[in-house]
Amino acid sequence: MKYKPKPRFRRGFLLDPPTDGNAASGKQMLVGKLFPQALVMTASGFVLSDEVFGDGFALVAPPGTPPRVLQEVRIEESGGLPIRAVAVLDKEDASAVAAPVVAARDLRGELAELLSPYPSGLYLLRPDRYVAGFFPLSAISSAAAAIAKLVAATWTYRSATTSGSAARRDERA
Repeated sequence: MKYKPKPRFRRGFLLDPPTDGNAASGKQMLVGKLFPQALVMTASGFVLSDEVFGDGFALVAPPGTPPRVLQEVRIEESGGLPIRAVAVLDKEDASAVAAPVVAARDLRGELAELLSPYPSGLYLLRPDRYVAGFFPLSAISSAAAAIAKLVAATWTYRSATTSGSAARRDERA
């Protein structure tokens, strides 16, 4: 059990990982994997990054990704999914972060080091902290539409299941 593989989701509430034409690059993405956690500093002190991300969905700009790209994503157009926008800044980054984006500082550089093999971009995190999607900087403009499409596909399934059970209840009455 010493070499147990790390858990990974391959289907479910996930967006296909972006590829640049190289099949190996899609496999190297964090989509379907657990997002790393680090100690960060916020206005209220030192906390684990999971506390900053909150209990729901989060769109995260990690260290090395300019926090301004979070404002380019129209979160309100993402299919009604409540998403918290979080900018995790490098330890030396002095960028200003405007509300409603939540800012945290990667004081020890842990998150920057863990994400260094991956390209710059935004990560969509599920409430269980698994990465549901990744948007490279070149695809930021399509992020809200991709999230809305994922939500619509999931909602269609849920509403069909719900209406089916409602119909069964009506038959029994």
